[in-house]
Amino acid sequence: MMTLTKEDLAAIEGLFTGKFDGIDRQFESIDKRFEAMDQRFEAIDQRFEAMDQRFEAIDQRFEAMDQRFEAMDWRFDAIDQRFDAIDMRLERMDGDISKLKVGQQLIKKDLYKISKQVEMTYDLALENWGQIEESKKRISVLEG
Repeated sequence: MMTLTKEDLAAIEGLFTGKFDGIDRQFESIDKRFEAMDQRFEAIDQRFEAMDQRFEAIDQRFEAMDQRFEAMDWRFDAIDQRFDAIDMRLERMDGDISKLKVGQQLIKKDLYKISKQVEMTYDLALENWGQIEESKKRISVLEG
C-alpha cells in the first residue's frame, strides 16, 4: 500500500484546484450567458403575456359579438318564418287572381254570347213586328 505524504496531497490539490478554477470560470461564463438569455426570455415572456391579455380581450369581444349575432340570427329566423307565411299567402292570392282572370274571361265570353243572342232576338223581334204591321195593313186593306 502506498501512503501519500502531505506534499503529495498538496501537489494533487494544486492540480485539481487549477482545473477546478478553470472549470469554475467556464461555469461562471456559461452562467452569465444563461443569465443574459434568461433576461431576454423574460422580456419575450412579458411580451407574450401582454399579447395573451390582448388576445383574451379580443376573444371576449368576439364572444359578445357571437352572442349578439345569435340573438340576431334568432330574430332573422322569426322574420324569415313570417316572410314564408306571407310568401305562401301571396302564392295563394296569385293563384286566386289567376282563377279570377280565367273566370273573368269566361264571363266576358258568356256576356258576348248573351249580347249577340239579345241582339239577334231584338233583330228577330223587329223583323216579326214589321211582319205583324205588314200583316195588319194587309188585313185592314182586305177588310176594308
